[in-house]
Amino acid sequence: MNISEKLRRMRRDRDLTQEDLADAFGVTYQAVSKWERGESFPDITLLPAIARYFGVTVDALLDDEDERRRKVAEISGEHRKICMEQNSDAAAEYLKTALCEFPDGWELWINYAQYRGGSIRVNCNRPIEEPEGLRDAIEVCNRLLRHCVDDRLRHRANLILAESCKLLGDNDAALKIILELPGIADVTREVMLPYFLSGEGRVTAIQSVFMNVADTFWSISRFVAHPDTFTYADDASGEHFGYTPEERIAILEKSVAVSDILTDGGEAYQPWHQSYQYRNMAYIAAEDGQYERAAGYLEKAADYAVANDAVVTGAPYRSPLLNRLTQVRANECSGDLANFVNTQTVFDALRGTPRAAAVLARLG
Repeated sequence: MNISEKLRRMRRDRDLTQEDLADAFGVTYQAVSKWERGESFPDITLLPAIARYFGVTVDALLDDEDERRRKVAEISGEHRKICMEQNSDAAAEYLKTALCEFPDGWELWINYAQYRGGSIRVNCNRPIEEPEGLRDAIEVCNRLLRHCVDDRLRHRANLILAESCKLLGDNDAALKIILELPGIADVTREVMLPYFLSGEGRVTAIQSVFMNVADTFWSISRFVAHPDTFTYADDASGEHFGYTPEERIAILEKSVAVSDILTDGGEAYQPWHQSYQYRNMAYIAAEDGQYERAAGYLEKAADYAVANDAVVTGAPYRSPLLNRLTQVRANECSGDLANFVNTQTVFDALRGTPRAAAVLARLG
């Protein structure tokens, strides 16, 4: 897409006339018409003003957008592959090199910040004491917040920024960022959409709210009851915010129950969520010396991991609470669970038993 097509698309997307643009930039509407037909181009001195007007950079205005999207998608696919086959540090280094070509490729920058900052630690079990990476993530997020106008990416940047500040010990800065984010009860898109839509659109919006509530419950319960594979800096003592092992397991069981409410007939909502929670219950039980109980939780974790592997991405749910939404299969759920069982030392006493062996055999 060349600059002529891009100007025409951005103008129409904002329901503007050529006269509107002419007034904004101090030119005639005939000049704007010639720009959009490709018969002439805006004066170079006007490019910064045009870019600011449409909320893009000058580079984005001049670049071939289709080619840019193709390259960004290619880089995104490659960095995910590197992360899976190597590690998150290798993926971050790849992104850092690739970003030299896309200084305004904010969707790539946010992934780089996530690898360098606190958000990736939950999945990669990386230590908290990495101040260089955290400071790098903070710098990238602040740069994005200064220049990027995409609200979705700005929200992600604020989350990474807050978590990285917290892990560096600056809890006041982290709390300030979090308190400025919209809350569940605030007038958000999800809250308001059902009131302004009708028919199938309204039903889909309502079901999306159900899904978001379940996801929020899963995320918070995982946070407060998570085993010692990940703790925040202010909970490094392993006290888990005052919860006992039994209470932590009960919280995780409640999370599974909330997700199960959404579905019918043996179908599971986000089965990898439940698999993740049951594996954490197994960890807590094993850590407490309850190995038979831990084995039972591992069996349930395997049930949900296998169910996840059978999910057809794009297939609709059957439940009336979700039947306008489609399912998504998580990658590497069974392999991730097998790796968890094989590498966590709390399972050493359990790993050679017939029940644990059967679980690992199911996971392939």
